[in-house]
Amino acid sequence: MKLKYRVLFTLLVPVFSNAVEKPNIVVLLADDASWSSFGCMPDHLTAHTPNIDKLASEGMRFDRFFCAAAMCAPTRHELYTSLHPATSGMYDNGCRPAGKYPNMVDWLEELGYNVGLTGKLHFNSPTKFEKIEGFPERANDREYTWSYDGLEAFMRRSMHEKKPFCAMVCSIHSHSPWTCGDTSQFPLDEIKVPSRLPDTPATRTVLAAQAAEVTELDRQVGETLALIDQLGLKDETIFVFLSEQGTEMPTGKYSLYNYGTRAVALFRWPGKIKAGTSTEAVAMYADVVPSLLELVGGSVPEQIDGFSFKDVLLSEGEGQRRYATPTYFGHYQRSIIDGRFKLIHRERPISNYSLPLITGPEDDRLHARAWKEWNVLAETDSDIRKQLELIKQPPEWELYEIGTDPFEVNNLAPNPEYAAVLKRMQAALQDEMTRLGDSYDAFVPKNQRPHLKHRKRRIK
Repeated sequence: MKLKYRVLFTLLVPVFSNAVEKPNIVVLLADDASWSSFGCMPDHLTAHTPNIDKLASEGMRFDRFFCAAAMCAPTRHELYTSLHPATSGMYDNGCRPAGKYPNMVDWLEELGYNVGLTGKLHFNSPTKFEKIEGFPERANDREYTWSYDGLEAFMRRSMHEKKPFCAMVCSIHSHSPWTCGDTSQFPLDEIKVPSRLPDTPATRTVLAAQAAEVTELDRQVGETLALIDQLGLKDETIFVFLSEQGTEMPTGKYSLYNYGTRAVALFRWPGKIKAGTSTEAVAMYADVVPSLLELVGGSVPEQIDGFSFKDVLLSEGEGQRRYATPTYFGHYQRSIIDGRFKLIHRERPISNYSLPLITGPEDDRLHARAWKEWNVLAETDSDIRKQLELIKQPPEWELYEIGTDPFEVNNLAPNPEYAAVLKRMQAALQDEMTRLGDSYDAFVPKNQRPHLKHRKRRIK
């Protein structure tokens, strides 16, 4: 090889290797979209999500994936920092982090990535995300138009700079007030109602409106995937879809039930992640970034609560996480999931629970109308009365076999046949709370800064 060509070859190799070794990352994050709203998920309810279903067929689906607190800001803080609320103090949308923590921007920039975000941030923490114009930012924004011009420009600039990119595409769908989408696609008599909720006309109206907005989310996923294809980046891009937490209805958002804390997590990387696969490995939002870091050649950061599931994605091993541990910001509740069973404990009784965002008798939003209708019908309908009583005043202990009872109807805690399981899960919950430094009194009032010490990364 002549010298001038050898020099040219030497100069080009690092650029080529960088493109191969560090794939791009695109994460599309939904907003208040319960796992049961997607056709690719087992035991789904009303759903029309062809693009997301196709995505699931092209990658890996997680069936035991949970958030630590079923609210927007805590979930996003958990995702970006890989910290549990017991560490960060982010138990509630109104909380401020206990300190300044590194996040995915810091870690990916060290690996040479351009890191940007379009849409809803809701992070409550300093961040260096590059702002990408195009997607609406307000959670309750009734304006549902969006543009891909900013996202395309960000991707093209990164390609020109020969740098890998990570783009967070953060939708506002399907957050209330559910004003987007075509509800005529969802006739009320065809709506499937979660088993724990009263099946009434107002309930079906809410769920139809929410399902219609999920179709808008699905359209965004399809258009994002089309942009990646258009730029010829499909094979060198890790695409992740996350549904955030559950629907803004009782037993959903703000709760510890599956309808609130269980989430959709889909990962596609052609040629690396086997298409059409699923896993029951237990995982949480805190695990996403460490897994991505390892996939792109980085290492798992110290002083985080997340674990990498890279080996699960590459079909090379089992997950590192033994338990998922969702919390609840009020009423002193905690839960633990081992993949088969889920335990919920309330250290103190709940008094007349109602959905936190229902403001009073004059509140005319859809979910408030349903709540009012339930209370009226409960006066004469014994079945609805029993359902409402369980929502308002649930028992101290609840135990569910989530594989066969995904909507958590059959409480096994009082069943003597499950006494050993109950005892084992109770001990595991206490052990995990001790490991995390969590306590039932760790509820942080709105707008008050918690004082929780940062700890070393904990080993399972």
